[in-house]
Amino acid sequence: MDDIDVLEDLLLLKMIASRQRRGNQEIFKTRKNHGFYSSGVNVLTKNNPELFIESSRFTYEQFKVLLNLVESYLRKYSRRNPIEPEQRLYITLHFLAHGRALRVISMKFRIGLETARSIILDTCDVLWRVLESRYMSTPSDAEWKQISEDFWNVTKLPHCLGAIGGKHVPINCPPNSRSKYLNNKQFNSVILLAACDSNYTFTFVDVGSYGNQSDGGVFKTSQFRNMISDKSMDAPNAENLPNSDLVFPYYFVADVAFPLERNIMKPYETVTDVSEEVFNQRLCSARMRIETAFGLLTSRWKVLSTSISFSPENAKKVVLATIVLHNFLVSGNVNYTTLEKRNTHNLTSVNSHDLLTANTSNQLARNLRNELCEYLNSSLV
Repeated sequence: MDDIDVLEDLLLLKMIASRQRRGNQEIFKTRKNHGFYSSGVNVLTKNNPELFIESSRFTYEQFKVLLNLVESYLRKYSRRNPIEPEQRLYITLHFLAHGRALRVISMKFRIGLETARSIILDTCDVLWRVLESRYMSTPSDAEWKQISEDFWNVTKLPHCLGAIGGKHVPINCPPNSRSKYLNNKQFNSVILLAACDSNYTFTFVDVGSYGNQSDGGVFKTSQFRNMISDKSMDAPNAENLPNSDLVFPYYFVADVAFPLERNIMKPYETVTDVSEEVFNQRLCSARMRIETAFGLLTSRWKVLSTSISFSPENAKKVVLATIVLHNFLVSGNVNYTTLEKRNTHNLTSVNSHDLLTANTSNQLARNLRNELCEYLNSSLV
Protein backbone atom coordinates (compact mmCIF):
# COMPACT_ATOMS: atom_id res chain seq x y z
CA MET A 1 0.00 0.00 0.00
CA ASP A 2 1.29 3.48 -0.89
CA ASP A 3 2.11 5.96 1.90
CA ILE A 4 -0.69 8.16 0.61
CA ASP A 5 -3.17 5.29 1.04
CA VAL A 6 -2.18 4.93 4.70
CA LEU A 7 -2.61 8.67 5.25
CA GLU A 8 -5.97 8.68 3.51
CA ASP A 9 -7.25 5.65 5.39
CA LEU A 10 -6.51 7.39 8.68
CA LEU A 11 -8.44 10.42 7.48
CA LEU A 12 -11.28 8.18 6.36
CA LEU A 13 -11.59 6.56 9.76
CA LYS A 14 -11.98 10.01 11.29
CA MET A 15 -14.54 10.97 8.65
CA ILE A 16 -16.58 7.80 9.14
CA ALA A 17 -16.63 8.36 12.89
CA SER A 18 -17.77 11.93 12.26
CA ARG A 19 -20.39 10.70 9.77
CA GLN A 20 -21.84 8.33 12.35
CA ARG A 21 -22.26 11.24 14.72
CA ARG A 22 -23.54 13.84 12.28
CA GLY A 23 -25.04 12.14 9.21
CA ASN A 24 -24.27 12.30 5.49
CA GLN A 25 -25.60 15.73 4.61
CA GLU A 26 -23.78 17.44 7.45
CA ILE A 27 -20.53 15.73 6.43
CA PHE A 28 -20.89 16.86 2.82
CA LYS A 29 -21.47 20.45 3.94
CA THR A 30 -17.99 20.47 5.48
CA ARG A 31 -16.25 19.63 2.19
CA LYS A 32 -14.65 23.05 1.72
CA ASN A 33 -12.95 22.97 5.10
CA HIS A 34 -12.50 19.29 5.91
CA GLY A 35 -12.69 17.29 2.67
CA PHE A 36 -9.49 15.55 1.62
CA TYR A 37 -8.83 18.00 -1.21
CA SER A 38 -9.07 21.05 1.04
CA SER A 39 -7.47 19.60 4.14
CA GLY A 40 -4.91 17.29 2.55
CA VAL A 41 -3.98 18.30 -0.98
CA ASN A 42 -3.09 21.89 -0.19
CA VAL A 43 -0.72 20.63 2.48
CA LEU A 44 0.82 18.12 0.08
CA THR A 45 1.51 20.71 -2.62
CA LYS A 46 3.31 22.97 -0.16
CA ASN A 47 5.01 20.58 2.25
CA ASN A 48 5.32 17.18 0.60
CA PRO A 49 5.41 17.20 -3.21
CA GLU A 50 6.35 13.50 -3.30
CA LEU A 51 3.08 12.59 -1.61
CA PHE A 52 1.21 14.73 -4.14
CA ILE A 53 2.81 12.66 -6.90
CA GLU A 54 1.93 9.45 -5.06
CA SER A 55 -1.64 10.62 -4.69
CA SER A 56 -2.27 11.82 -8.25
CA ARG A 57 0.68 10.45 -10.30
CA PHE A 58 1.42 14.03 -11.37
CA THR A 59 3.81 16.61 -10.06
CA TYR A 60 1.96 19.76 -9.08
CA GLU A 61 3.53 21.55 -12.05
CA GLN A 62 2.29 18.85 -14.45
CA PHE A 63 -1.10 18.99 -12.79
CA LYS A 64 -1.37 22.73 -13.44
CA VAL A 65 -0.40 22.26 -17.11
CA LEU A 66 -3.09 19.60 -17.51
CA LEU A 67 -5.63 21.72 -15.67
CA ASN A 68 -4.95 24.60 -18.03
CA LEU A 69 -5.86 22.36 -20.97
CA VAL A 70 -9.15 21.04 -19.58
CA GLU A 71 -10.31 23.67 -17.08
CA SER A 72 -12.89 25.35 -19.31
CA TYR A 73 -14.49 21.98 -20.11
CA LEU A 74 -14.72 21.02 -16.44
CA ARG A 75 -16.23 24.25 -15.17
CA LYS A 76 -19.88 23.89 -14.17
CA TYR A 77 -22.43 26.61 -13.56
CA SER A 78 -25.32 26.31 -11.12
CA ARG A 79 -27.07 28.19 -8.33
CA ARG A 80 -25.42 25.92 -5.82
CA ASN A 81 -21.69 26.13 -5.30
CA PRO A 82 -20.28 23.76 -7.96
CA ILE A 83 -17.12 21.76 -7.38
CA GLU A 84 -14.26 23.63 -9.02
CA PRO A 85 -12.41 22.20 -12.07
CA GLU A 86 -9.18 21.81 -10.08
CA GLN A 87 -10.86 19.57 -7.54
CA ARG A 88 -12.80 17.62 -10.19
CA LEU A 89 -9.55 16.87 -12.01
CA TYR A 90 -7.75 15.86 -8.83
CA ILE A 91 -10.57 13.55 -7.71
CA THR A 92 -10.44 11.79 -11.08
CA LEU A 93 -6.65 11.44 -11.13
CA HIS A 94 -6.75 10.07 -7.60
CA PHE A 95 -9.40 7.52 -8.55
CA LEU A 96 -7.45 6.42 -11.63
CA ALA A 97 -4.17 6.25 -9.71
CA HIS A 98 -5.46 4.10 -6.84
CA GLY A 99 -8.59 2.34 -8.08
CA ARG A 100 -10.37 2.98 -4.80
CA ALA A 101 -14.09 2.20 -4.46
CA LEU A 102 -16.48 5.02 -5.26
CA ARG A 103 -17.77 4.95 -1.69
CA VAL A 104 -14.23 5.59 -0.46
CA ILE A 105 -13.87 8.50 -2.90
CA SER A 106 -17.25 9.83 -1.75
CA MET A 107 -16.29 9.82 1.92
CA LYS A 108 -12.73 11.02 1.38
CA PHE A 109 -13.73 14.10 -0.60
CA ARG A 110 -17.05 14.57 1.20
CA ILE A 111 -19.19 14.41 -1.91
CA GLY A 112 -22.23 12.28 -2.70
CA LEU A 113 -21.74 8.85 -4.23
CA GLU A 114 -23.48 9.79 -7.49
CA THR A 115 -21.59 13.08 -7.54
CA ALA A 116 -18.31 11.16 -7.35
CA ARG A 117 -19.41 8.86 -10.18
CA SER A 118 -20.53 11.79 -12.33
CA ILE A 119 -17.33 13.78 -11.76
CA ILE A 120 -15.07 10.85 -12.64
CA LEU A 121 -16.91 9.85 -15.80
CA ASP A 122 -17.34 13.41 -17.02
CA THR A 123 -13.68 14.21 -16.41
CA CYS A 124 -12.48 11.00 -18.10
CA ASP A 125 -14.59 11.91 -21.12
CA VAL A 126 -13.14 15.43 -21.19
CA LEU A 127 -9.57 14.15 -20.86
CA TRP A 128 -9.99 11.90 -23.88
CA ARG A 129 -11.77 14.50 -26.02
CA VAL A 130 -9.27 17.26 -25.27
CA LEU A 131 -6.01 15.30 -25.18
CA GLU A 132 -6.57 12.79 -27.99
CA SER A 133 -5.89 15.29 -30.78
CA ARG A 134 -2.73 16.50 -29.02
CA TYR A 135 -1.26 13.24 -27.78
CA MET A 136 -2.83 10.43 -29.82
CA SER A 137 -3.50 11.77 -33.29
CA THR A 138 -2.66 9.48 -36.22
CA PRO A 139 0.99 10.11 -37.16
CA SER A 140 1.79 11.81 -40.44
CA ASP A 141 4.03 10.22 -43.08
CA ALA A 142 7.04 12.04 -41.62
CA GLU A 143 6.12 11.02 -38.07
CA TRP A 144 5.72 7.37 -39.08
CA LYS A 145 9.20 7.49 -40.62
CA GLN A 146 10.58 8.95 -37.41
CA ILE A 147 8.95 6.13 -35.43
CA SER A 148 10.55 3.64 -37.82
CA GLU A 149 13.94 5.34 -37.45
CA ASP A 150 13.65 5.16 -33.66
CA PHE A 151 12.90 1.43 -33.78
CA TRP A 152 15.88 0.92 -36.10
CA ASN A 153 18.18 2.79 -33.71
CA VAL A 154 16.99 0.83 -30.68
CA THR A 155 16.36 -2.67 -32.04
CA LYS A 156 18.01 -2.75 -35.50
CA LEU A 157 14.66 -3.76 -36.95
CA PRO A 158 14.01 -1.72 -40.12
CA HIS A 159 10.70 -0.21 -41.30
CA CYS A 160 8.93 -1.03 -38.01
CA LEU A 161 6.01 1.32 -37.33
CA GLY A 162 5.10 -0.04 -33.92
CA ALA A 163 4.30 -3.02 -31.72
CA ILE A 164 0.76 -4.37 -31.31
CA GLY A 165 -0.69 -6.23 -28.33
CA GLY A 166 -3.90 -7.02 -26.49
CA LYS A 167 -4.76 -7.14 -22.78
CA HIS A 168 -7.72 -7.93 -20.55
CA VAL A 169 -9.02 -5.06 -18.38
CA PRO A 170 -11.10 -6.35 -15.40
CA ILE A 171 -14.65 -4.99 -15.06
CA ASN A 172 -17.71 -5.68 -12.93
CA CYS A 173 -19.98 -7.84 -15.04
CA PRO A 174 -23.24 -6.19 -16.17
CA PRO A 175 -26.48 -8.04 -15.31
CA ASN A 176 -27.24 -11.04 -17.55
CA SER A 177 -23.98 -10.62 -19.49
CA ARG A 178 -21.58 -13.00 -17.78
CA SER A 179 -21.17 -15.23 -20.82
CA LYS A 180 -20.00 -12.26 -22.91
CA TYR A 181 -17.40 -10.84 -20.56
CA LEU A 182 -16.06 -13.93 -18.76
CA ASN A 183 -12.64 -14.69 -20.25
CA ASN A 184 -10.67 -17.92 -20.13
CA LYS A 185 -8.87 -16.68 -16.99
CA GLN A 186 -12.27 -16.78 -15.26
CA PHE A 187 -12.73 -13.06 -14.63
CA ASN A 188 -14.90 -10.52 -16.43
CA SER A 189 -13.11 -8.14 -18.76
CA VAL A 190 -13.08 -5.97 -21.82
CA ILE A 191 -10.17 -6.17 -24.22
CA LEU A 192 -7.67 -3.38 -24.76
CA LEU A 193 -5.97 -3.58 -28.15
CA ALA A 194 -3.15 -1.09 -28.68
CA ALA A 195 -0.04 -0.18 -30.65
CA CYS A 196 2.93 1.84 -29.42
CA ASP A 197 6.21 3.30 -30.66
CA SER A 198 9.70 2.56 -29.35
CA ASN A 199 9.31 5.22 -26.64
CA TYR A 200 6.22 3.48 -25.20
CA THR A 201 3.83 6.12 -26.52
CA PHE A 202 0.51 4.64 -27.62
CA THR A 203 -0.29 5.39 -31.26
CA PHE A 204 -3.56 3.48 -31.52
CA VAL A 205 -6.06 2.06 -29.05
CA ASP A 206 -9.27 0.05 -29.31
CA VAL A 207 -11.21 -0.70 -26.11
CA GLY A 208 -14.40 -2.57 -25.36
CA SER A 209 -14.47 -5.95 -27.09
CA TYR A 210 -16.04 -8.70 -24.97
CA GLY A 211 -13.61 -10.54 -22.74
CA ASN A 212 -14.70 -13.92 -24.13
CA GLN A 213 -14.42 -12.85 -27.76
CA SER A 214 -12.77 -15.28 -30.10
CA ASP A 215 -15.03 -15.92 -33.09
CA GLY A 216 -14.37 -13.25 -35.66
CA GLY A 217 -11.50 -12.03 -33.56
CA VAL A 218 -10.76 -8.75 -31.86
CA PHE A 219 -8.02 -7.57 -34.16
CA LYS A 220 -9.65 -9.01 -37.25
CA THR A 221 -12.66 -6.71 -36.87
CA SER A 222 -10.87 -3.72 -35.35
CA GLN A 223 -10.69 -0.25 -36.83
CA PHE A 224 -6.91 -0.52 -36.67
CA ARG A 225 -6.81 -3.46 -39.05
CA ASN A 226 -9.22 -1.67 -41.37
CA MET A 227 -6.91 1.36 -41.38
CA ILE A 228 -3.94 -0.83 -42.26
CA SER A 229 -5.86 -2.63 -44.99
CA ASP A 230 -7.33 0.43 -46.69
CA LYS A 231 -4.14 2.50 -46.20
CA SER A 232 -6.02 5.31 -44.43
CA MET A 233 -3.39 5.68 -41.70
CA ASP A 234 -0.93 7.58 -43.93
CA ALA A 235 1.81 4.99 -43.48
CA PRO A 236 4.84 5.40 -45.78
CA ASN A 237 5.03 3.48 -49.03
CA ALA A 238 7.52 0.62 -49.42
CA GLU A 239 11.14 1.77 -49.64
CA ASN A 240 14.64 0.31 -49.70
CA LEU A 241 15.78 -1.25 -46.46
CA PRO A 242 18.85 0.46 -44.93
CA ASN A 243 22.05 -0.27 -46.89
CA SER A 244 20.10 -2.46 -49.30
CA ASP A 245 18.41 -2.47 -52.70
CA LEU A 246 15.54 -4.54 -51.30
CA VAL A 247 12.27 -2.59 -51.46
CA PHE A 248 10.24 -3.54 -48.40
CA PRO A 249 6.91 -2.34 -46.92
CA TYR A 250 6.58 -0.67 -43.53
CA TYR A 251 4.93 -2.90 -40.95
CA PHE A 252 3.91 -3.49 -37.33
CA VAL A 253 5.27 -6.31 -35.18
CA ALA A 254 3.04 -8.66 -33.21
CA ASP A 255 3.09 -12.06 -31.54
CA VAL A 256 1.84 -15.33 -33.02
CA ALA A 257 -1.76 -14.47 -32.11
CA PHE A 258 -1.91 -12.06 -35.02
CA PRO A 259 -2.05 -12.78 -38.74
CA LEU A 260 1.08 -12.63 -40.84
CA GLU A 261 0.30 -9.98 -43.45
CA ARG A 262 2.08 -7.55 -45.72
CA ASN A 263 2.04 -4.91 -42.98
CA ILE A 264 2.22 -7.20 -39.94
CA MET A 265 5.29 -9.27 -39.15
CA LYS A 266 5.16 -11.99 -36.50
CA PRO A 267 7.65 -14.65 -35.33
CA TYR A 268 8.15 -18.02 -36.94
CA GLU A 269 6.01 -20.39 -34.89
CA THR A 270 8.29 -23.33 -35.70
CA VAL A 271 11.97 -22.43 -35.87
CA THR A 272 13.88 -24.56 -38.37
CA ASP A 273 17.33 -22.91 -38.35
CA VAL A 274 19.51 -20.30 -36.67
CA SER A 275 18.50 -17.52 -39.05
CA GLU A 276 14.84 -17.87 -38.04
CA GLU A 277 15.88 -17.80 -34.38
CA VAL A 278 17.77 -14.54 -34.99
CA PHE A 279 14.71 -13.13 -36.73
CA ASN A 280 12.44 -14.09 -33.83
CA GLN A 281 14.79 -12.53 -31.28
CA ARG A 282 14.96 -9.26 -33.21
CA LEU A 283 11.19 -9.19 -33.61
CA CYS A 284 10.66 -9.99 -29.94
CA SER A 285 12.91 -7.11 -28.93
CA ALA A 286 10.65 -4.71 -30.80
CA ARG A 287 7.42 -6.39 -29.73
CA MET A 288 8.33 -6.13 -26.03
CA ARG A 289 7.79 -2.38 -26.37
CA ILE A 290 4.02 -2.89 -26.18
CA GLU A 291 4.34 -5.24 -23.19
CA THR A 292 6.43 -2.65 -21.36
CA ALA A 293 3.99 0.10 -22.33
CA PHE A 294 1.13 -1.90 -20.80
CA GLY A 295 3.25 -2.43 -17.69
CA LEU A 296 3.96 1.28 -17.38
CA LEU A 297 0.28 2.05 -17.85
CA THR A 298 -0.93 -0.29 -15.12
CA SER A 299 1.87 0.64 -12.74
CA ARG A 300 0.76 4.25 -12.77
CA TRP A 301 -3.01 3.78 -13.09
CA LYS A 302 -4.00 1.03 -10.66
CA VAL A 303 -7.68 1.33 -11.56
CA LEU A 304 -6.77 -0.92 -14.51
CA SER A 305 -5.78 -3.70 -12.11
CA THR A 306 -9.08 -3.63 -10.23
CA SER A 307 -12.57 -4.52 -11.42
CA ILE A 308 -13.75 -1.18 -12.79
CA SER A 309 -17.10 -0.46 -11.12
CA PHE A 310 -18.84 1.05 -14.14
CA SER A 311 -20.78 -0.25 -17.11
CA PRO A 312 -18.58 -1.53 -19.97
CA GLU A 313 -19.23 1.65 -21.96
CA ASN A 314 -18.18 3.82 -19.03
CA ALA A 315 -15.24 1.54 -18.25
CA LYS A 316 -14.09 2.31 -21.78
CA LYS A 317 -14.01 6.03 -20.87
CA VAL A 318 -11.81 5.23 -17.87
CA VAL A 319 -9.35 3.18 -19.95
CA LEU A 320 -9.14 5.81 -22.70
CA ALA A 321 -8.44 8.50 -20.10
CA THR A 322 -5.51 6.51 -18.70
CA ILE A 323 -4.12 6.04 -22.22
CA VAL A 324 -4.01 9.76 -23.05
CA LEU A 325 -2.72 10.62 -19.57
CA HIS A 326 0.07 8.09 -20.12
CA ASN A 327 0.98 9.77 -23.43
CA PHE A 328 0.76 13.21 -21.83
CA LEU A 329 3.27 12.19 -19.16
CA VAL A 330 5.60 10.38 -21.56
CA SER A 331 5.73 13.42 -23.84
CA GLY A 332 6.72 15.77 -21.05
CA ASN A 333 9.08 13.66 -18.96
CA VAL A 334 12.15 11.93 -20.38
CA ASN A 335 12.57 10.04 -17.09
CA TYR A 336 8.98 8.77 -16.99
CA THR A 337 9.65 5.32 -18.43
CA THR A 338 12.90 4.84 -16.50
CA LEU A 339 11.19 5.56 -13.19
CA GLU A 340 8.06 3.56 -13.86
CA LYS A 341 9.72 0.42 -15.26
CA ARG A 342 11.05 -0.37 -11.81
CA ASN A 343 7.51 -1.13 -10.64
CA THR A 344 5.59 -2.41 -13.64
CA HIS A 345 3.05 -5.19 -13.62
CA ASN A 346 1.07 -6.17 -16.65
CA LEU A 347 -2.57 -6.63 -17.39
CA THR A 348 -3.47 -10.20 -18.23
CA SER A 349 -2.44 -10.99 -21.78
CA VAL A 350 -5.00 -11.93 -24.36
CA ASN A 351 -4.42 -15.48 -25.54
CA SER A 352 -3.93 -16.24 -29.20
CA HIS A 353 -7.40 -17.65 -29.78
CA ASP A 354 -8.94 -14.59 -28.12
CA LEU A 355 -7.52 -12.30 -30.77
CA LEU A 356 -8.08 -14.35 -33.88
CA THR A 357 -9.75 -17.56 -34.81
CA ALA A 358 -7.78 -17.78 -38.01
CA ASN A 359 -4.26 -16.35 -38.14
CA THR A 360 -3.35 -17.97 -41.39
CA SER A 361 -1.05 -16.07 -43.67
CA ASN A 362 -0.87 -15.71 -47.42
CA GLN A 363 2.10 -16.63 -49.54
CA LEU A 364 3.07 -13.00 -50.19
CA ALA A 365 3.36 -12.33 -46.45
CA ARG A 366 5.42 -15.48 -45.91
CA ASN A 367 7.75 -14.47 -48.73
CA LEU A 368 8.18 -11.00 -47.22
CA ARG A 369 9.00 -12.46 -43.82
CA ASN A 370 11.61 -14.73 -45.38
CA GLU A 371 13.17 -11.75 -47.18
CA LEU A 372 13.30 -9.77 -43.94
CA CYS A 373 14.79 -12.78 -42.15
CA GLU A 374 17.51 -13.05 -44.78
CA TYR A 375 18.23 -9.32 -44.49
CA LEU A 376 18.51 -9.44 -40.69
CA ASN A 377 21.01 -12.28 -40.94
CA SER A 378 23.15 -10.51 -43.53
CA SER A 379 26.15 -8.23 -43.08
CA LEU A 380 23.97 -5.24 -44.05
CA VAL A 381 22.55 -4.83 -40.54
